Amino acid sequence: MPGMMVNNIALKLDLSGVLDFRAALDIGKKAFMDGWEQGLAPFNHVVRAVQGWPDTTRHPLYNITFTHENMGGAAIRAGDMHFSFGRPFVARSPLDIDLAMADRPDGGIDLKAVYNSDLLDGAILFALLEALETLVAAACGDPERALVHIALSPQAAVVPESPRGYPSDMLGLFDAAVLATPHHPALLDGAGATVASFAALAARLEQAAGSFVAKGVKPGDTVALQLPRGPDMIAAMLAVWRCGAHFVALPMGQPDERLAAALENAKPRLLVGLHAVAGLVVSHPADWSAWSGFIDPQPNDELAALVYTSGSTGRPNGVEFTKAALLNRLRWQWHVQPFMPEERCMARTAVTFVDYLAEIFGPLLMGHPVAVLDDETIRDAEAFGLAVQSVRPRRLLAVPSLVAVLLEDEAAARERFSSVEKWTVSGEPLPLETARRLFAVFPKARLFNLYGSSETGADVTVAEIEPDAVSITIGKPLPGLEVHVVDVAGQKLPAGLPGELYVAGAGLARGYRNRADLTAERFVLWQGRRVFRTGDRGMVLNDGNLVLLGRGDRQVKIRGQRIELGEIQTALEALDGVAAAAVVLDEAVVPHEIVAAFSGSAVVPEVREALKRRLTPAAMPSILAAVEALPRTPAGKVAYASIAALVRSRDAPYQDAMTPPRTDTERHLARLWGEVLGAEPSGRETMFFDMGGHSLAAARLTARIRRDFAVDFPIRWVIERNALHDMAVAIDGLVQTETEEFLF
Repeated sequence: MPGMMVNNIALKLDLSGVLDFRAALDIGKKAFMDGWEQGLAPFNHVVRAVQGWPDTTRHPLYNITFTHENMGGAAIRAGDMHFSFGRPFVARSPLDIDLAMADRPDGGIDLKAVYNSDLLDGAILFALLEALETLVAAACGDPERALVHIALSPQAAVVPESPRGYPSDMLGLFDAAVLATPHHPALLDGAGATVASFAALAARLEQAAGSFVAKGVKPGDTVALQLPRGPDMIAAMLAVWRCGAHFVALPMGQPDERLAAALENAKPRLLVGLHAVAGLVVSHPADWSAWSGFIDPQPNDELAALVYTSGSTGRPNGVEFTKAALLNRLRWQWHVQPFMPEERCMARTAVTFVDYLAEIFGPLLMGHPVAVLDDETIRDAEAFGLAVQSVRPRRLLAVPSLVAVLLEDEAAARERFSSVEKWTVSGEPLPLETARRLFAVFPKARLFNLYGSSETGADVTVAEIEPDAVSITIGKPLPGLEVHVVDVAGQKLPAGLPGELYVAGAGLARGYRNRADLTAERFVLWQGRRVFRTGDRGMVLNDGNLVLLGRGDRQVKIRGQRIELGEIQTALEALDGVAAAAVVLDEAVVPHEIVAAFSGSAVVPEVREALKRRLTPAAMPSILAAVEALPRTPAGKVAYASIAALVRSRDAPYQDAMTPPRTDTERHLARLWGEVLGAEPSGRETMFFDMGGHSLAAARLTARIRRDFAVDFPIRWVIERNALHDMAVAIDGLVQTETEEFLF
C-alpha cells in the first residue's frame, strides 16, 4: 500500500566550545550517522525510554524537523503503475517548525518552512530563514571562520533622536515654574487640597538647603532622606540638588538590617529624617526654619539619586542614577505625552521603585501640581481609589498587579477612575488578561507598557497596547536609547532570534556604589559603546517591536520591585538553625509567588521573624516551609524545579496545630483569606503574613472585609492585628460601634 515512509532521526547537538563551522559540521555528521545506525528501533520503545509521552499535542522527541528534498530524477515504471516526481508540498504540520531544503536546477537551493501559527508568525520565520542563509553563505566562504564571528544580523544600530527644546537643568526648570506661577498649587493632598504653592515649596527648599550646608553638605555628597511622603520630602529632594549633591530616599519602616546595609554602602554625609541614627549627622525638618536667605550657587552634581535594588549577595546594590538619565526620560514624556492646561497629577509610587522620580518631577518641573499620597494611602487600594476620585488625574502609573486589584470591583473602578485617560504600567510583565480587563472596564482608555530598570534610566522602551491586541510587547526604545538583542558570543541577533537585551544611550547609570566588580560585569564596552547587560531575554519582531521572554538568571519582579532570589536564599542560609535553603518563584499561580524551603533545626515562625528584619516586604516568601532535606538532582545540585511542588504538596507547611475558627465572623473571615491567599487558615491563631500575605493581598482582603461586613476596616489593621482571631475581634468591634451609632 503506498504511503509516506520516512525514517526520522532525532538529533541532540552540543556545540558549546566549538570554534569553527567545519568542526560543527563534523559533530552534526557524527550525530546523524550514530542516529542512522539505530534506525530500526521501534518508535514506541524510544518514547518509553525517554519517560513516555506526557503531552500528546506535541511530538515526544522533537519540535523542529529539517528535510532535504532531493527526489528529482526520471520517472519509474513498475508493471502497470507509473511514478513521477512532483514538487513536495506540506500544508500543515504538528511541529513548531517543519523546515525543508530543495535543490534547484540552477544549482541553488530553496528553503521553505511550515510553522505553528499559535507560537510564531510569518515575519519571524522569514527572519529565521534569512539568518540561516547568512550563516550558510558565511560558512561556505570561510569554513574555518570562528562561529562567534559570524554575524547573523547585518542591521546597524539606530539611535532615536532625543527630543530637544527643554533646558538641561532640573533646578532651572523648577525655578522657571516658580517665577511663572508662584501662587499656583504645587503639591496636593489625597483629597485634592493644596498643601503648598510653588512659592511656598521654593521657600521651604531654600530653608532646607541652608540647613544642609550648615551641617556640612558639599557638592557631590550623598544625603539620605527618610521622611514621610509629603511636602518636606519633595522640598528635601530639591534642596539636595540645590546643594550640588544627590540623595538616597529610604522608605519609612525599612527593615533595620537592610537600612543599616544601605547606609553603610551609601556613606551619606547627612541623614534627613525624624529619628536619630548612630554615627550620622541628622537634619530634622523642624530645624529648617532657622535658616533664611539663599545659599551660594553650587557646582552641578552628575548624579540625581542613589536607588537601591536587590543583590544576589544578600546586600542591596546602590544604582548611581544620573540627572542625564532622568532628564532623558522626562523629555520623552513632555514631548510625547505633554500635560494639558490645568492638569493635576498623582504620585503613589514608593521610593523603592525608581519611577517615583519621573512621577513627581515630570509634572512639577512643568508647573503642574502633584498629589503626593501618604504611605497608608498607597498601601490601601480602596483609599487610593478614593484619592483618585478626589484629585481626578488624567494619567496614572502603576504595576500591572495593582491594576488587576483596582479592576476587581468594576462598578467601583468606573466610579473612581473615570478621570483617567492614560494608564501606564511598569515594573513587571503585563499579562494580556489584565490589558483586556482594563479595556472592558474603560473602552476609551489608552494603555502604555513601559520596560526598563534603575540602571537604564527607569524606562527604556514603550508600547501602546491596543484594545484588540492578541499579545503583549514592550515596544520600541525611547529617544536617546538603544536596545540590542545579543547572543552568548556578543553578536547582534536579527529579528526572530532570542538573546540577551543590551541597553545603550543616555539612560545608563554611572554604576553601582562601591561595587567596582559588579559595575565592570554589568556595564561593558560592546561594539565601541558602553552598554548595560540587563540579564533579560528578549526578541525583536519583524516590525521592530520587542517582546520580553524572561530572565537569564534568578532575578524576578514582584509588585514592581526587582528581587534577587539569591538574596533571599543567602539571608535564609545565614540564620542559626538553617542548614540549607532554596528559594524559587512559583509561576504556576497568578500573581506569581516566592516560595522558600529550608532544612535544619530552625522553626518557621522564628525564621520568618528573622527574615522580616533583613528583607523588604516584597522579598518576603509567600510560603516558607521546613523540610527534612532539599530535593537534589542526580548531579547533587538543588533541584529548584521541584521546590514549589514539594512545598505546596505538604499539608499546610506554614501552620502549626491550632484551634479552628469558632465564631461566625472568624469562619467568614477565614473564607475571605482563602479567596485572597488560595488557602484558608487552619486556626484562629494563624497569621495573615505567615500564610504568604503581602501588601496587595492585604488591599484585596481589606476591600472584601469592607464589602461583606459593611464596616470601615483600615488596611493598617491587617498588619497590626495579623492573627485571624484578632482581626475578627476588630471587625466585631466596628460592627457593634456602627450599630450603636445607628440606634442612638
